[in-house]
Amino acid sequence: MSDLSRIVKVTISRQTKAVSAKGFGLCLLLGDEAEKPGAQTSRVRVYFDMEGVAADYSSADEVYKAAASYFGQAVKPESIIIGFVEGAETVADALDAIADENDDWYAVGMIDSLQANQEALATYISTKNKIAGIRTDNAGVVDVTTTDIASVLKASANERAFVIYSSNADIQYPEFAWLGLMLPKDVGSATWKFKSLAGITQDNLTATEITNLRSKNCNFYHTFGGVGITEEGYMPSGEFIDIMRSVDFIQARMQENIYGKLVNVDKIPFTNQGIDLVVNLMYEVLNQSVSQGILSNDPYPVITRPDVRDVPFADRVVRSLTNMKFNGTLQGAIHKVTIDGVVTV
Repeated sequence: MSDLSRIVKVTISRQTKAVSAKGFGLCLLLGDEAEKPGAQTSRVRVYFDMEGVAADYSSADEVYKAAASYFGQAVKPESIIIGFVEGAETVADALDAIADENDDWYAVGMIDSLQANQEALATYISTKNKIAGIRTDNAGVVDVTTTDIASVLKASANERAFVIYSSNADIQYPEFAWLGLMLPKDVGSATWKFKSLAGITQDNLTATEITNLRSKNCNFYHTFGGVGITEEGYMPSGEFIDIMRSVDFIQARMQENIYGKLVNVDKIPFTNQGIDLVVNLMYEVLNQSVSQGILSNDPYPVITRPDVRDVPFADRVVRSLTNMKFNGTLQGAIHKVTIDGVVTV
């Protein structure tokens, strides 16, 4: 066979090094060592359905019940990670050990409902680009008490550990039901309010109790207009859960997109053409964010970038591109409608 490369030489380079993409639909269930399967030596195990969970746990196990709430929603999650607090570990120690083995999860909830450990979970997650779900049936949450978990986390302006009140939280897992329903949805595509949770009993709350819950940025699940709905979709700080998840998504995807290019090409030149390449990579993520409903297209996100001639010499020497900025408007969601009408004869 003739060697055509003597006449026509074609060189194909491969840009195929895959950068791990952070998942935003995977949940960690943190259990107690007492329920860890005896044959399991690893810190965590991934389950893809309740059949798999049932192979390791009985229906009387709390881990089983929490997983059933997670998998039992209208939108089916792909999987759940189950890990454990072992021995005399703190919650933080356990999560660090789990993350060393598997850090793919974005959300976490735990079997333990002791407030001190819930506060520890909230403190731990506050420093991560992750979220946590915490349930409580503490009667103090629905009155003016200020020592309950919702009050404590609001006082600390925690932005990553939402609290949901349920009078049945000692036997049900509303946080896992909520996570199981929402995590499979594309980031930005849904608000966490107005959602019906399968397998979770709706509370009949008084107007005063609802006022107290809202004043503490504590979520709840009740009957309204004949339908079971979650309200309000808040983090303790007052920020919406979907906004925190959206911001995390943009940050992670932009980092991955740019890093992926850095490791797959010989170099990105420190020229205006190279800066344009970075701009294009940023716009890929911003365009995706618009299409998923995270950012508005009116106005459309805008990137500002320096001219290479304006980059400080000290930055160019160490090959650091700075002063790359973008502005975007969150799409948000409508939670309340007010209509004024006039009819005449």
